[in-house]
Amino acid sequence: MGSKLILVLGLIVGALLTLFCVNKDKREHLFNYTKVLNTDTPNLKQIDEKNLVIKEPIVTDVAEKKEDDIKEKNDSAIDINKEEPKKEELKNLKDTEEKISKLLTENPIYFETSSTTIKESSKKGLNMIVEALKDISDKTVVLIKGHTDAFGDASQNKKLSQKRADSVMLYLKKGGLDGLNMRAIGYGEEQPIVVSNPNDKLNRRVEIELKRGE
Repeated sequence: MGSKLILVLGLIVGALLTLFCVNKDKREHLFNYTKVLNTDTPNLKQIDEKNLVIKEPIVTDVAEKKEDDIKEKNDSAIDINKEEPKKEELKNLKDTEEKISKLLTENPIYFETSSTTIKESSKKGLNMIVEALKDISDKTVVLIKGHTDAFGDASQNKKLSQKRADSVMLYLKKGGLDGLNMRAIGYGEEQPIVVSNPNDKLNRRVEIELKRGE
């Protein structure tokens, strides 16, 4: 009877030990699985093992990209806002310059012989040029360029062309354009438009060029 009891007790103890070992393996397996979830997969929801609180992953890349896109759009808008007035101003300058060139072709500026005095017949055209220049920006640079033919001494021709350009600039300023940035330049016989005949009277002229100031 005693040996049978001992055998039964042994079987019971063996069964309890087997059950304990199996449950221990299951617990270790579950712990390792949870650890993998927490360390190797940061984009999944993370579990706070102490407080049992589910945490959403923090996503910053998308927010930063949106901020960069907004900044880029704002910068582009600023560039466009800067470019539009510039394009409009350049177009206005070109149109005004073409208008003045046409006026000078139809109404050339003539001077008294070997003089810087503007002829009365040329003042009508100059008055129309004054009106055309009133529409441009006060930042515009107005270049008044005097030219002569090749008759006479080259150095004297250059001085004469400078004085005639100065005379035209003074007339324009007195006409109400004293606020504009004007520059008079005398080229003498250096830039003929009738290259084949430097003595041609067409080379005696005054030109007006407009440049956008900074």
